Amino acid sequence: MFDYEITKKNQAYTEFREFTDNRRARLIAESGDTAKAEIPTASKEQYLRQKQNASEARKKASRIQKLQKEMTSLEEELSRTEKEMQGDAATNYKKLSELDTRKNEIEERLMEIYEELEELEQ
Repeated sequence: MFDYEITKKNQAYTEFREFTDNRRARLIAESGDTAKAEIPTASKEQYLRQKQNASEARKKASRIQKLQKEMTSLEEELSRTEKEMQGDAATNYKKLSELDTRKNEIEERLMEIYEELEELEQ
């Protein structure tokens, strides 16, 4: 239907609206029928901005919720790993080394999550 490609990530709706508005204006200009020209009103533009802002807020809230779930599961796994390190693995250096590596991976991912949550909550 349309020969169109999205170029701006996370702005597909806005970009597509601009494309369709420009296309409509071009077709109207080519046909010479100015009576069909749709002039966006301030209220329509405000409505579209509110709709886009609401969409972005929903995406942000969804991302925060996913990060919090992942953070909770990682913290539980970290706790289990630390308990295991203090248990039977304390005398088995190979197992202790594997657990320590996993613990470091978990802590690294938790730090990434904390940083992303901090950015999203600003």
